[in-house]
Amino acid sequence: MSLRAVTAVVLAAGLLGTLTACSTANDSSPAETTAETSPLESSAAQARAAGVDEAQLAVLESGAVEFEDYETAMNRAYDCMREAGATVDVRGTKSYHGVTVIDATTQALDAGDAAVDDCYTRHALYVDSYWQVSSPDAVAYAERRAVALTPALRECLTGQGVDWPRDASFEELSNLAFGPDLDPASNCLERIGYPTWEG
Repeated sequence: MSLRAVTAVVLAAGLLGTLTACSTANDSSPAETTAETSPLESSAAQARAAGVDEAQLAVLESGAVEFEDYETAMNRAYDCMREAGATVDVRGTKSYHGVTVIDATTQALDAGDAAVDDCYTRHALYVDSYWQVSSPDAVAYAERRAVALTPALRECLTGQGVDWPRDASFEELSNLAFGPDLDPASNCLERIGYPTWEG
């Protein structure tokens, strides 16, 4: 029996391109986009290819995702988890990296983690991923964070002997922080306060 946070938490939105979904231990990379394809359109295409529930797909194809859409998708996932035998405790909402997210935990019990993961994927994964990584508020937050933390990240990388291009973006600099020769225990992102930045 495992106890896990059910709210997907963006650990590196706009940085590493990876969404760590603590809710179900699913990892979802933000949808790749082109000049002709918006993040929402790409998310919808990924969801369609994955064969998700029609209600989740409809949200992604609506042209915009609001908090109410995100909340409804997450609640569908929670209901599915409960029907599968899991215990879900929704404790409210919290502000996280520029957006409001649902704060909840789940105990798989007899349902098993696979059933909980399936419910999340079918009903909420792609909406949740878009909401936390690619929605306008999330993107604006990531941009503010990049501006604020870039000088400190450059300084930290230099202190660890890492050469970085002068025109490197925050994302590119952040990727350098995970170099094979660097000590994970003294990771620059941790040292500059990236995970807890709330500016």
